Amino acid sequence: MDRSLRIRLMSSLFVQMLRAVSIIGVVFLTGCGWILGYHNYTKVRPTRLDIVGSWIPNKSTLEDMVERGHYDISVLPKITLKDDGAFVIENMPDWCKNRNGESHGGRYSYSGVWRIENEQDSGRYILHLEFSNTLTTMSLVGQKPPYEIFVFVGDADAARGMTFLKQ
Repeated sequence: MDRSLRIRLMSSLFVQMLRAVSIIGVVFLTGCGWILGYHNYTKVRPTRLDIVGSWIPNKSTLEDMVERGHYDISVLPKITLKDDGAFVIENMPDWCKNRNGESHGGRYSYSGVWRIENEQDSGRYILHLEFSNTLTTMSLVGQKPPYEIFVFVGDADAARGMTFLKQ
């Protein structure tokens, strides 16, 4: 094989490898971008007054509950955050509790204490919920009031969730 043919083959192989790495990088960064940036996660600490109150699902969340989850939306999920640091979650769809986000048609309710925390690695503010020796978080969305609460449904990489608006 002559030298110029070898150089062209190696150059072609290099270009193909570069394309493959670029495609993998774009896919990876797109997935992480959704998790870290797509939702405009809250970067400035909200006041307690901005968060305290009752929160219900937005229209697209309700549509998703019906279409994908087959839930009866005549009974709305509701998140109530009280000024004294207590919370009550009522009628939350069971797809939030399992890793694959599948609906089994059930609902659950629980109560405990909440606080706003700064997630050190991302710099975003989250709701930290503690109940029955369990800790969980919900994402705050927006840079100023009115904020949204975003609850992942299943694996965060699947990019599915429920958005709640303050009443």
